Order: sequence, then structure tokens, then C-alpha cells
Amino acid sequence: MLICKRIDLTEYQNKPKAIIYYVSVTLQNAKMVKDSIPADQIRHVEAGDEMSVYAIDGSASNGPRRLTIWYNKEVAAIETAEGSIWGDWDEDKLLLTEEFEEAQDVDGSSVGGRVVYNLFGLRGIYSSGNFYLVTDSMSDT
Repeated sequence: MLICKRIDLTEYQNKPKAIIYYVSVTLQNAKMVKDSIPADQIRHVEAGDEMSVYAIDGSASNGPRRLTIWYNKEVAAIETAEGSIWGDWDEDKLLLTEEFEEAQDVDGSSVGGRVVYNLFGLRGIYSSGNFYLVTDSMSDT
């Protein structure tokens, strides 16, 4: 069974660094935008897109990677070693995937919800408006 812990994101002092902050893509800047994102995301960039790209600190997210947000499309993608993970971009600054997961919080309560990545690149569960960081798994023995 997975173990999770509700976290307050204000605890994190290392904010992601904006590579591109809220730019509107034009024919003139499209190459610069495309040069700033992972290769498997390039074909999704269109003129008129409103985007940001963040560099995520590797210490909290298993290596440096990038988070790309398309505000006008309400989608985002996070770079991983296996390719980008896509999902809906939520106003709470969360990338919500289509995947669901269940875990037990540190108090023993069951927590279930969509698998999410926050602005720091941390993977967790989004349940009842809260972000739960998956911290470990318990053995069945």
C-alpha cells in the first residue's frame, strides 16, 4: 500500500525558475519557444498559444526537468526520462493526469484521487482539494 502525506506547498522555498514566463507565441518568437521545451512537446506549439516553461530543481523531482504550461488550452506537460507526461492544468498550479491512485495517509485514512504533479515537479495525489505527496509504500507482510 502506498503511503502519502498532505503537504503545504508554501514550505518549499526553492521556487521553479521560469525559462519563459507567460509569453504569447507568435511567428517571430516560435523558434525561441520551441528551443526551450522538450522535443516531444514541440509539435503542440501553435501561434497564439499563451505559455510558460519552468526549470524544475532536480533535488525534489529526481533530476532536472521542465514543466510546460499552455494556459489558453488548459494543459501542461512535465518532462521525464521516458518522455513527457501530459494532463490538465489546474488553477491550483497542478498538472492533473488521467491516472487515478489510492494511498493511505500517515493517520491511516484512505486517500484516492487523480495523479498530479505540482509546480515543483513532485508527484502526488489530488484529493478533496489537497495535494498528497506519495512518500513510500508499505509491504504486505
